[in-house]
Amino acid sequence: MTGSYEHKSEFIISWLRKERARSAPRSVIGFLDARGIPVTDEARARISGCTDEALLDEWTFKALSVRSVDELFD
Repeated sequence: MTGSYEHKSEFIISWLRKERARSAPRSVIGFLDARGIPVTDEARARISGCTDEALLDEWTFKALSVRSVDELFD
C-alpha cells in the first residue's frame, strides 16, 4: 500500500520548511545557470533572500522558460 505520510511533529515541519526555503533559491539560480542565462549579483541576492514560498515556486517554473533574469521578475 502506498500513500503520503503527513508529518505531525512541529520540529519536522519546521525543518522541512527551512530546508525548502534554503533549497528553492538554489534551484532557481541553478536552472538559470544551466540554461546559460546570466544572473547578476543583484538578482542572485534577490532570489537567495526570498522567503515567500509561492513566489519561489513561481520563479522555479519560470526559470525553465524565461530568456532573461528580468523576465523572471516580471
